Amino acid sequence: MDIRTRRIFRLSLTTALSLAVAYGLGLIFAFMAPMFGFMLTFKPAPPMKFKALLVLMVIIAVTTGIGLLLVPLFMHFPIVAVLVVAIGLYLSFYLILVLRQGVLGLFVAMGFTLIAAAALYDFRLGEQLVITLISSVLIATVCQWLVYPWFPALPAMESEAKAGRPQ
Repeated sequence: MDIRTRRIFRLSLTTALSLAVAYGLGLIFAFMAPMFGFMLTFKPAPPMKFKALLVLMVIIAVTTGIGLLLVPLFMHFPIVAVLVVAIGLYLSFYLILVLRQGVLGLFVAMGFTLIAAAALYDFRLGEQLVITLISSVLIATVCQWLVYPWFPALPAMESEAKAGRPQ
């Protein structure tokens, strides 16, 4: 099978499997799992390792959890909270544009804006959004781990033939 065909199958199967697992688990925002599955599989590389997955989940928990911490500030000191959000957005833009950390900047912006707004409306909604983001990345990565052996970047026969040839 051609490498482009394997990539397409890997992308589509990871997206479909993550959608099925997310709806099977009954996640409130189940549509996020296939979005992360698509974003993580779109890059033609093997799936991330377990340690990288744990680091990514901690980063998502910390950066989006900021929004939950802003709710009491919005309740008692709204002007200060708006200034904190402005500083957070500046930090997010700095991370994205200057330091070239797009994913980190995206989650910082989501934490300061989306999660804070959802938690201000209903705190449980904000909590569920953070939990869904973390579990969606976990589901997408596990689906990537399951699909990658079926459609690897290099087929086993070609890699064995290259390894057996003298150089």
